[in-house]
Amino acid sequence: MVLIFFLSTVIINIILYLNLKKISKFYNLFDYPDNQRKIHKKPTAILGGLFLVINFLIILIYYLFFFSETIFPKEVFGYLDNIKDNRSNRVLLSFFFIPITFFFIGYLDDKFNLKPNTKLINLILIILLTLLIDQDLIITELKFDFINKLIKLNIFSIFFTTMSILILVNALNMFDGINLQSTITYCLFFIAFIAYESFFIISIFFIIQLLFFSTKNFKGTIFLGSSGNMFLSYLVSLMIIKSYNIGNFENAEMILLLLSIPGFDLIRLFFKRIIINKHPFSPDRNHLQHILFKKYSLIISNIILSLMIFLPNISYYYFNNFMYSFILSISFYMIVIIFCKKF
Repeated sequence: MVLIFFLSTVIINIILYLNLKKISKFYNLFDYPDNQRKIHKKPTAILGGLFLVINFLIILIYYLFFFSETIFPKEVFGYLDNIKDNRSNRVLLSFFFIPITFFFIGYLDDKFNLKPNTKLINLILIILLTLLIDQDLIITELKFDFINKLIKLNIFSIFFTTMSILILVNALNMFDGINLQSTITYCLFFIAFIAYESFFIISIFFIIQLLFFSTKNFKGTIFLGSSGNMFLSYLVSLMIIKSYNIGNFENAEMILLLLSIPGFDLIRLFFKRIIINKHPFSPDRNHLQHILFKKYSLIISNIILSLMIFLPNISYYYFNNFMYSFILSISFYMIVIIFCKKF
């Protein structure tokens, strides 16, 4: 059965890979250059999201009918052996179908360039729907080992969880802008899931898919687009929260470090845009990746970004010292921003 799964996935991906231009032309799925935030020079297919969602649906089919135990161990969030079970239905909706709604919001954004407020309201409504469906995703407490403190959220749980997912999604979604960057960033997150023994099979699956996608993305012939980024950022956000709630991520510090570089960039841009009377979620070319790309080549920029995310997290993984790793992370970020701006 695993062999059938593997072969069918390969065949479907080859068919998609060979027909990217035809599909893009048929649906007019192109990202066109502009003079505001986009750095590419010619219309580029934005089929990366569709590519990932189709493969995600393949996982869903096999998960439901063939080997659910292999993909999602029972201790993660239960089997779907009995699809009539209420809890199984909740898991199915929250982890499979609702992330796909984020894909469609991203698709609409790609096609019609949605206003920031319209997109924000839709995201909040979908997040609240997710928490209503699967209450196991609600964060009820925050454990900080470095200060030896456990904070109960009580009546603020839903608000905190909603804001956390919203920040996670926007931080990851904003942290995109040059070829390969999204692929590398998401692969590092999936590697972290593997390292902490959470969502092992699905992480392996997405790493393979993203590496396959990168062969086209590196040449600038295909982008993830808003649809792909929205889908992946929401799915990764749910995986982070689930991993924390079930104890695979032992404390909140681990999540803070994973998101430190995208988070710093989100905070910097958020306040910078407010100061100049722009919407805090409006697009521009002031992201960390754009600043690096103005000074360095594509490969060098991606290497620097990867090291900025990877080194603080690997230091925490081996030395278990949050303050040291956090200072390392913020130091990297400030040095790169100041150096690139000044020199």
